[in-house]
Amino acid sequence: MKNETKIKKKISLLFSLLICVCAGLGYAWSVFQNPIAEYFPQWNSGGISIAFTIQIALSAVAPLVFGGFFSQWKTKTIILVGGLLLSAGLIGTSFMSSLMMLYLFYGVFSGLGIGMIYTTLMTYAVRLFPEKKGLMSGIVAASYGSGAIIWAPVANAIISSYSVLFCYRVLGCLFFAVIVGLSFFLIEVPKADIANSEQKAEPALSSASSSRDKTRSDMVRMPIFYITVIMITLGVTAGLMLTGYASPILQSQVGFSPTNAATIVGLLAISNSGGRLFWGNVADKISIYVTTTLLFVLQISAILLMALLPSYTPVFVVMMFLVYLCYGGFATIIAPTAADLFGLKNLTSNYGLMYVAYGIAGIVGPRIAATFQSLFESQFQAFTNSFYLAAGLCFIGLMLNLLVMKMIKSPTR
Repeated sequence: MKNETKIKKKISLLFSLLICVCAGLGYAWSVFQNPIAEYFPQWNSGGISIAFTIQIALSAVAPLVFGGFFSQWKTKTIILVGGLLLSAGLIGTSFMSSLMMLYLFYGVFSGLGIGMIYTTLMTYAVRLFPEKKGLMSGIVAASYGSGAIIWAPVANAIISSYSVLFCYRVLGCLFFAVIVGLSFFLIEVPKADIANSEQKAEPALSSASSSRDKTRSDMVRMPIFYITVIMITLGVTAGLMLTGYASPILQSQVGFSPTNAATIVGLLAISNSGGRLFWGNVADKISIYVTTTLLFVLQISAILLMALLPSYTPVFVVMMFLVYLCYGGFATIIAPTAADLFGLKNLTSNYGLMYVAYGIAGIVGPRIAATFQSLFESQFQAFTNSFYLAAGLCFIGLMLNLLVMKMIKSPTR
């Protein structure tokens, strides 16, 4: 019986990863930007890109919008609804004739669908295999992040042969079949398994037992929740200040051509996905909080070296890879941190609220980098100074992480 349950869990995990790959389409937005502009020449590029901003923002706040349902619905129900929203958004986009339709279908519908799918499956995988919280969150995050690697060339081929609208229609129908179809085969995690995993939690990794199984309302009344969210926001914001401008940075700081910079950016994406797997596995072995400390220390070191040694091209590029590796790590630690601090029982809704940190960083990080572009005379100065600011944000995050490590040893937080 136990072996049969393990097999079912592994199959459910596999199906979850396939669904996450579909939800990762959002990362491939750059493939659609120019084709949409060419298909609708009366629309300006800035107006079109707002759709992507809406999608990113709503994917982050989806857990807030549907948070009440997350605690009541089964996992398969949430994924079913998320899949319907995502596929309906893409199919609706294929019939768009105005920017408002693009914003509504691609931005709102797809954004909410992606947010429901990703945040739910992140916590679902952790509850399936709670003894490997870090690894599970890393695998799911890597699958989600790999969406662009898979769908970008597929979308480009369809667009080249047919049109961008036809591409959205094809992907919408495909995702409907995959996500909605596979959702019916996801098993629910028995409550007994969750209770047993809580009892087996190691004290070195866990806070006091009184912290277990906090509801969302309990969680938001705890100071450690806000400190942790700010800490994660700072780490992700610092990473996005650099990763969001990787190609211009490589061109400005070390003189790469646009072609060479694009090649490096593609390799950096692999580093990002690899980081999600690597750091998730590390967190299971040396604890979440020690892993977070390492992430901050390494990111501070890498960013400062980029600011001080831009003329040393090999060193600069290696440090860029390290930043991407750490950025992937920050994306991975949110779920296991939420599980460790607030328990597994209400992880889906609790993680969804903590994931807002990622959405805030997704808006703030690129905006800070853009602001620096207007404050300084040259791109070189702008990026150099943004490096120092990013390192400063990471240092504050490091201090907050040390504070969290101290707080979890205290019976009252």
